[in-house]
Amino acid sequence: MCFLLLLIVIIIIIALVVYFKKEKFTSEPYWSSLYITNNPDASDYKLFDYLQKLKMNNSNPIWNGIFTNQNSRDLFVSPKTNPIFIVPGIGSIPIYEGSKQVWPSDLETFDKKNMVVPEFGIVNTLYMNDLITALKAIGYSHHNIFQASYNFIDIEGTIVKWCENFKNLIEKQCSLQGFPAIIIGHDLGSILANFFLVSMCPKWKDTYIKSFITINGAIGGCPKAFKTYFQDSKKFDGVKLMMPDPIIYANVPLFSINQIIYTAKDIPTFVEMSPILKRIKESSMKAPGVVVHILAGTGLNTQSSYHYSTSLNDVPDINEPFYSDSQTSLKDYFLGDNTMPKPALEFPIYWTKMQNKHVYYRFFVNAGHVDILSRYEPIKYVVDAIKKY
Repeated sequence: MCFLLLLIVIIIIIALVVYFKKEKFTSEPYWSSLYITNNPDASDYKLFDYLQKLKMNNSNPIWNGIFTNQNSRDLFVSPKTNPIFIVPGIGSIPIYEGSKQVWPSDLETFDKKNMVVPEFGIVNTLYMNDLITALKAIGYSHHNIFQASYNFIDIEGTIVKWCENFKNLIEKQCSLQGFPAIIIGHDLGSILANFFLVSMCPKWKDTYIKSFITINGAIGGCPKAFKTYFQDSKKFDGVKLMMPDPIIYANVPLFSINQIIYTAKDIPTFVEMSPILKRIKESSMKAPGVVVHILAGTGLNTQSSYHYSTSLNDVPDINEPFYSDSQTSLKDYFLGDNTMPKPALEFPIYWTKMQNKHVYYRFFVNAGHVDILSRYEPIKYVVDAIKKY
């Protein structure tokens, strides 16, 4: 009897210990994971091991900043750190209409004029956790990592203010840090970041920009954007900017309606794009005039053709190639990062012929469009690029 009572007491004690440990873990603020990722399930083990080694090797940060005001983002943290500015992908930034969050949430009814994004500069994009963790491990913090938030629904009405905010924040932080900035773009973020850089004069870029790192950038567009556009996304400016560009896709058959084949040159017939959006898209194809690092995934099946039975409102058949076995050059359009086809991902390499600044490029086999941000080799490349180049 005594043994049974003792056993019950032990079980209760163990249950209480497990309970309170769990409570302690889940009581952490939701934003704590923004800069610290200790979840080996989110990435491959090699990346997890790499992040742990970075933390161990940099237990004493590369800077010895002393904070006199922990709540101030204006405080100068490190005299020898290039500030980093992240421009994330489409749909990754929350959007509000007043106090109501309309993305990602409810877009049944919304007014573009009243839409706002979180404070410019504040990092709130969770899908880049592993990359930000690596940056923090080499001495960065929320004092020198910033996010250029944008409204992907209404880019036309907000792009001028966005560029002004971007320019002002870069100038301010470069002045505080004492070193030029590094811009990291992903997906649609690479389009907007490059448009911004192309818009700035060479003297300004030489003063304030160290390099531009584009990761699976959507420069040149992708066929998947065309399909998405006709699936309740006609009001989204960001989707329009990601339409396949004829410069890359030329006469490649992209979609058919009732067995009539169309190419990227035909897209303006179906997708209305304002002069402002056209200018952004055209400018984003030009060389940025700064040192560039191109990171891209490859080797994955990628949607590149759609067959509609009678209209674009139908659900299309996907990836039934238009080409014959002899047209092997078209096969590259069905490989890529599972969102961007290979020729589009390769296009920025041509910037080597358009500018004097170095253009580095590296392709990662089987790295997906978003998955690349949670892979060991791409993240290691970014860390090395920041530290060396």
